[in-house]
Amino acid sequence: MNENLNIIADKYSDDELIKNLPGFENKYTTVNGIKLHYVEGGAGKPLICLPGWPQTWYSFQPVAMQLAKRYRVIIVDLRGMGTSEKPGSGYDKKTMATDIHQLVLQICLEKNT
Repeated sequence: MNENLNIIADKYSDDELIKNLPGFENKYTTVNGIKLHYVEGGAGKPLICLPGWPQTWYSFQPVAMQLAKRYRVIIVDLRGMGTSEKPGSGYDKKTMATDIHQLVLQICLEKNT
């Protein structure tokens, strides 16, 4: 029984799911004291995509390839979702906004002037 669950879990791992998005890759970074998972692909001006609750980055799979034709697409698993860390607290909007702000700074997205 456990072996079957492992096979199912592996089928839906980020490493397997990213294979459905050629040109995208899984990435991790530590921000605001937690490790966030995100996927990135494409080139151009940055476009940060934030899935709604309880979705993960994969909810953008149907549109990610089209967006990547014009943008550098960054799809983030918010804290507690997907393979981002799941701390005991910090699920308020202000903390989660700080997570994303620090991610933007960490991956060196520059403000367009």
